[in-house]
Amino acid sequence: MTVTVAGPNELRAALAEQLSKMYASEVPKYGHLVDATNRVNAAHGDDRDAQRLGSERHGAVRVASFGELEQLAALFGLFGMQAVGYYDLRTSATPIPVVSTAFRPIDAHDMAASPFRMFTSTLVADDERFFSSDMQAELADRIARRSLIGPELAELIANASAVGAIDEGSADRFVELAVDVFRLNAEPIDASWHEKLDAISPVASDIAAAAGTHLNHLTPRVVDIGALHQLMEDEGVTMIDRIQGPPSWDGPDVLLQQTSFRALDETRHFVNADGDHLERTVRVRFGEVEQRGIALTPAGRSKVDAAMDAVKQMGPLSEPERVAALRNELNARLDASFAVLVANGDAYAEYRPVGTAAEGLRSVDELIAAGNIALVPITYEDFLPASAAGIFASNLAHDGAAVDDVSARLGDAERLREAVGTLHDPYALYEAHQSASLVHTRNALGVTPR
Repeated sequence: MTVTVAGPNELRAALAEQLSKMYASEVPKYGHLVDATNRVNAAHGDDRDAQRLGSERHGAVRVASFGELEQLAALFGLFGMQAVGYYDLRTSATPIPVVSTAFRPIDAHDMAASPFRMFTSTLVADDERFFSSDMQAELADRIARRSLIGPELAELIANASAVGAIDEGSADRFVELAVDVFRLNAEPIDASWHEKLDAISPVASDIAAAAGTHLNHLTPRVVDIGALHQLMEDEGVTMIDRIQGPPSWDGPDVLLQQTSFRALDETRHFVNADGDHLERTVRVRFGEVEQRGIALTPAGRSKVDAAMDAVKQMGPLSEPERVAALRNELNARLDASFAVLVANGDAYAEYRPVGTAAEGLRSVDELIAAGNIALVPITYEDFLPASAAGIFASNLAHDGAAVDDVSARLGDAERLREAVGTLHDPYALYEAHQSASLVHTRNALGVTPR
């Protein structure tokens, strides 16, 4: 894809397209997943977000330090992607020694123009619950010798950051070099170092044993994740046994559902202490797919969390029993009408003007009842920590070392915030979108609030 205009939206679209081509060459089964997704969307799709479905992706990468995260933040910033949300995956049922954020557009129009995100996890290499003092020292030394951004790309980033944009003449090269950052590195891996890290966590070995980062998955969006999951199984692809996130219920889809095909055995090149070169298989990369629903307010989200907690308290359940119980819990806590969800303060909506308001109508409720305001769902653009951890854990070769205390360390959130510059609150972004749409709608209808 040639970038004809070097604006962030065009650059981001080019990045997503080129990453998709690169990942399909590295993981051929990803192409099967995209094809199956397109078929399900064609068969089961509706008009909502239809224009986004073909191009929408989110990628996932893992870096070894907050310093490396800072480098990626500068890179993604030139693609119009900013850090949104904080996720601590150490507190999951299978603790994983990373904290994460998602780089994405923060403006709804920019997201619609080029819907791409990068879920980015950072190894907390000094967390003593996972790594001994000796391991921490060796991690620090080895990580300090890595460089994710080469000299040419670093110069382009520096020049662009100084003026606030990529020069159009440099755009294609900039995208090419950015894609190379996430290409699987062919440099042989230290076998004994990989084994030490892998005993603690397969995620840690994936991150810190290699010479750089790489894409772990690239995720298309589907309108019916259950149909996609079944289709892939029918076509001989082994999927993980659970669809993560709140299932379909009597109301609109909420938040996010995710599933994946299982991580593949991939041959990697290793070198041992004697200098002998070896080939071993690792399982770290998988094919994820997602179904996005409506964005919920903190109040609505708390009801979903309560439903999921209630099901956990029921003890061991088969997967169909778990899904049915969760569906019942959601139905008991949330109203099935989107308009009522918005009125109750449980969901976010974009307000749109319709026609001309009758004389005397002023309140939002009156204008909605009269048909002068349409409520359009705001898509949930972010992630669920439990689902992310569940997908990670379902694709690990093993769980890693046991960790007794998995409580969050508050200082790490601040360290991540410092690395990315500005860490946006997703709820604040949805609230701003909703509020701005209401102001626009009132102005368009020529009414003042009361």
